Amino acid sequence: MTISSPTAYDVIPAAEFGLVQIGNVLPRILTNTNYLYMRHQPPLVSVIYLTAEDDTSDPVYRIPIVPSADGLRYTFRHTTEDSGGGSTVTYTVDEYDSGWNTIHTSAGQVIASGATDTYEHTATISDTATELRITIGSSGDDITPHGLLVYPDPASVPTGEQPSGFIAYDDGILGTANNPVTTEHVDRCRKSAVAVLRDRRQMVCSLVQDTGTARYDTGDFNAAATGVYRRIGSTEVWLPGGDCTVDVYAYGNVSSGAAGKVRLVQVTGDSVEIDLDGTVQTGTIDLVPDADGFARLDAYLQSPSGRTATLYALVAYWRPGD
Repeated sequence: MTISSPTAYDVIPAAEFGLVQIGNVLPRILTNTNYLYMRHQPPLVSVIYLTAEDDTSDPVYRIPIVPSADGLRYTFRHTTEDSGGGSTVTYTVDEYDSGWNTIHTSAGQVIASGATDTYEHTATISDTATELRITIGSSGDDITPHGLLVYPDPASVPTGEQPSGFIAYDDGILGTANNPVTTEHVDRCRKSAVAVLRDRRQMVCSLVQDTGTARYDTGDFNAAATGVYRRIGSTEVWLPGGDCTVDVYAYGNVSSGAAGKVRLVQVTGDSVEIDLDGTVQTGTIDLVPDADGFARLDAYLQSPSGRTATLYALVAYWRPGD
């Protein structure tokens, strides 16, 4: 028995379905499902950092995540700009899974004066990980981190049923002459495709800044703004499939006292308010896209009285069917 995946989707013309035996066309459909497992690559993380320019502090970013239940390998793409004079940077990636665990450490990446470096690597993220922590070490050189992209990149199609519900196709009984076609084989196409689509959540918006030397906090607000919410970001997201529920995660803190508040709002729609208490907190928001599939979102941060609130990360995840 062989598990294989085509190099591209095998598009089967509708006319062929009436001219060939289903036992001949069904294997082609099932190998397309294997291809989906390998090549469905929505962004787990898509972040442009809110960060200081000419930074020498070795910035650290913490990003809430909802990884695949299958414990997949992911590709990471880091982008950092040298602020002048040349620099050497190292990237350390940790995941939080009942404690911080390092999953990748780079060698020193040499960046020419004024140039922008893109460093790419793979690492497996545990299915139970809840955060990524990215540390960019520059040994005192001036850098401006730009952003991070993380997407699924499985090494191969696995055997057996996966925690996500995906079941790979191998040629087995369908690879023989006059082979029997079972209901399970027919339904496996749908079940496995839906399992992959729902397992791999997609980050639809993000605001992430350095946890060591945050670029922005409520200390930047007008002193008279105590207790009010100030808009700190705005974006527009495209959501194919219509109305949906999106999971929102926030991480931040307050200098003292009670938790702070961050609010994500769809303009003329629903909103969710999340505490900033030094841990990752979560909520949901129901989104209603316009006729073209877009929804505008605004983020607001509350200014607490006599204290400073800092938002380090605000991200939202969508998956088909929610």
